[in-house]
Amino acid sequence: LTPWADDVDALLYNFMPGQEVGRAIASVLFGDVNPSARLPVTMPTTDNEVEFTTEQYPGMGLILTANYTENLLIGYRWYDANGVEPQFPFGHGLSYTSFEYAPACTATRNDATGVVTVTLDITNTGGTAGSEVAQLYAEMPVGLGEPLRQLKAFSKLALGAGETAAVSFELNTRDLSIWDEAVHDGPKAACLARVSQCALGAARATCAPSAPFCSSTQALHLTKRRVLALG
Repeated sequence: LTPWADDVDALLYNFMPGQEVGRAIASVLFGDVNPSARLPVTMPTTDNEVEFTTEQYPGMGLILTANYTENLLIGYRWYDANGVEPQFPFGHGLSYTSFEYAPACTATRNDATGVVTVTLDITNTGGTAGSEVAQLYAEMPVGLGEPLRQLKAFSKLALGAGETAAVSFELNTRDLSIWDEAVHDGPKAACLARVSQCALGAARATCAPSAPFCSSTQALHLTKRRVLALG
């Protein structure tokens, strides 16, 4: 919890550091290395922001028994479903340069394999080389009991200053389907999900589909904060 976050120029998180952590942190702070990692967890604004009950954690009874009544709404899925803005969102991280996402991406489906390929351009608009981690989220139709959006793929792209390159993701039918508990079979449909957001983080791109499964302009709300995630 960092109530002082707005009073400093930057934050540097390092997770599970090893024996070279001193050199790694120094390299980032002195600009020898441009950080490009992303937060693997959601940083809350307040303690127990997700409103866990004692029944959920640590559990009830002489021998603690936890009931997972939150179902699938874990981490960023809970924040998205409840419209709560965390201190720093899952998947967020900044660097010493800036990136711009193309205003639209393309999504094509191979009818023979069912594989969906999503592609978009990313440009390093800053004055130094760096890497961007593009993240792809998909949303299931309403009424299936699934989280609003789910991370399905991510890719790190190294770009020189001013360079533009394409990043692509491939999703198979399992990535875009769910198990049908009623008939104990799956996938429930060949392709249920829509690609709702091609990339999240410092920038966003709306999907311009070339296949009927992919049609959504909704975006997961991520606020850009001054965070450097070391990894």
